[in-house]
Amino acid sequence: MISRSKNDALGKKICKTRIIIKYQNNFFQKQNLEYKTGFQPLCLFSVVLICIILSYYFSLKFHAMAPKGITIRPSQYSVKETIDRLQEFLNQQGITIYARINQQEEVNKIGQDLLPLEFIMFGNPKAGGPIMAESPVASLDLPLKIIAWEDGQQKVWVGYNDGSYIRERYSLPDKISYVLNLDPLLLKILH
Repeated sequence: MISRSKNDALGKKICKTRIIIKYQNNFFQKQNLEYKTGFQPLCLFSVVLICIILSYYFSLKFHAMAPKGITIRPSQYSVKETIDRLQEFLNQQGITIYARINQQEEVNKIGQDLLPLEFIMFGNPKAGGPIMAESPVASLDLPLKIIAWEDGQQKVWVGYNDGSYIRERYSLPDKISYVLNLDPLLLKILH
């Protein structure tokens, strides 16, 4: 059994603890009231800061996916439809298609899994010839190539060499390298 004096001391400690907790609760309620009335700009600032951090994070993630000199765009079509549309448009323009490879099928043949991925290689000797005459090593990036693939979230992407990157890489003049810009072509096909 606990003696009366020890019991009284224990009771006073419990009582003090309750008073401190009650005071702290009143303090926090008071702080919340002040926060609601006087510190709203701080809350808005926090939301804006979080948005900036998240957008920076996602831009880094996207940039990590797009190596230097590569343009990556989303497609609203499946991988097959995207490449079909591209092939149809190129045929209508009289552009030669040198190869179309369903890389998913090729990888599946050896027993490995790969999400949908297709590759198309195309060109026009009349446009590409002057580029190769100017810089024979530029033929490492010619004929032009485009890939379409599906990611793990079932989103389809299209990737290709950025025309300005190829132009800078081989120090090509604008008068012959303008044909390397695939952006207008892809914008027509993807929309």
